[in-house]
Amino acid sequence: MRDGSFLRNAESHVNAHCASAPVKSIDIFLSHSWLADGFWKQVALLICCGSPSTYVVTLMSSMLGALFFTSRIRYDIPFEIVVLILGFASFLLSLSIIPLFKHRNTMVFLDKCCIPQNAIAKSYGISRLADYLRVSNKLLILWSPDYLERLWCVYELAVFLRTHKKEDVILVNMNHLKLCVSLMLLQWFGILIQRLEAYLFGSVKPNMLCGYALALASAFSIGLGAFRCGEDWQKSSFRVKSFSVRRSKCSSLADYNTLKERITAMYGSETRFAEVVRGLWLGEGTETHKPGWLLCRSSLRLMCAPYIILGVAKALRSIVTFDQYYLPMIPLQPAVAVGYSTPGFSEADPPSSPLTGQVNEALLWLGGCIAVSVVSLLLLRRLRITFAVCFAAYSGSTYRTCGYRLFGYRLFGHPLYPGPAGEEQEKEELLHCSKLHSSKPRPRYHYKLFPTQNE
Repeated sequence: MRDGSFLRNAESHVNAHCASAPVKSIDIFLSHSWLADGFWKQVALLICCGSPSTYVVTLMSSMLGALFFTSRIRYDIPFEIVVLILGFASFLLSLSIIPLFKHRNTMVFLDKCCIPQNAIAKSYGISRLADYLRVSNKLLILWSPDYLERLWCVYELAVFLRTHKKEDVILVNMNHLKLCVSLMLLQWFGILIQRLEAYLFGSVKPNMLCGYALALASAFSIGLGAFRCGEDWQKSSFRVKSFSVRRSKCSSLADYNTLKERITAMYGSETRFAEVVRGLWLGEGTETHKPGWLLCRSSLRLMCAPYIILGVAKALRSIVTFDQYYLPMIPLQPAVAVGYSTPGFSEADPPSSPLTGQVNEALLWLGGCIAVSVVSLLLLRRLRITFAVCFAAYSGSTYRTCGYRLFGYRLFGHPLYPGPAGEEQEKEELLHCSKLHSSKPRPRYHYKLFPTQNE
């Protein structure tokens, strides 16, 4: 389903049938109404076919972006804004790319692509629609308010339930999906506007009017969307309770009579099939059945995506700015500076702590065990994520202690190891650090400076 134009409308495409291939079984049979919006159908497929890997990629990219910009926090770079934009961009890219890669071998039945569109071949393909449904593993219903009003959609559901279990039917409510996506975008834009306001004006207190307007717009949008979604569910429940095959419509009168006869032959009567449909949508023997799509994992993960990125940005910012408030910011003389010698000290890099070496060796040993171990796929994923988080924390703590260095050259700015930078750049950095130190009150510390030649 890489080409979303196939879902936009019911018109025939010249190259639609070329996208199909002969198979013995079908993974997903796509059942939908052509009157629904094609764009949201494609979005629904991407979200339903997604995986937790999308959020893992978002988390890792946000952490990498945060680590990359940690050294720029003291130089008036909008740290959280950059991490938010980078994380959200990676989320959208992974949401669009990972399902295509994960389901590259998944076979989906779409009538426009799998049935030739000329008159004779189309009539024959429609007559064999029941055979396609019998060899399908899952039935994915893109629910819209007019779904049960389309007799062909009702017929597809009837044939599939005849040979499969109810658990094989996947129901996606299009209006609920729109609400979740709108809520996610609104949350992200709200967080971004608040960060921009704090960065441009220095504080959000003088600009509470913007916050009130944003909160009012968010409440109005969410309330309106939730009201429409609830109203749609009430109407859908009423339609399901009063469902009858005779109320479904079909463009061809001949097809209408044929499909009704086939449904009656499969279930014995139209009333029996109507009871099966009510049991599928409303549950067996309950009047207050809550839909499964209301609080499903996909919708909850989707709405929490902006806060994952914000949490990473705030956590990394708290770590790297911890020393600005509780540790002194006096720029010490680097041990590797040219023309400087200190009694009792060598010009080599400072020795690493034994504990740091043990942690490093332990992480490397753990990584080797994970790489060569034969464990279950789920456990392997958990170990990989745990190792990645531990290694990122170790790298961040090492950077705060020693700074990023590669072959003696500085990759990012650090007051202890300026590296081979020019004198002007060093003066500017030291001046900036002194300004930061003088502008923020800090506790007093006592230091024993290095002895000079006069002492």
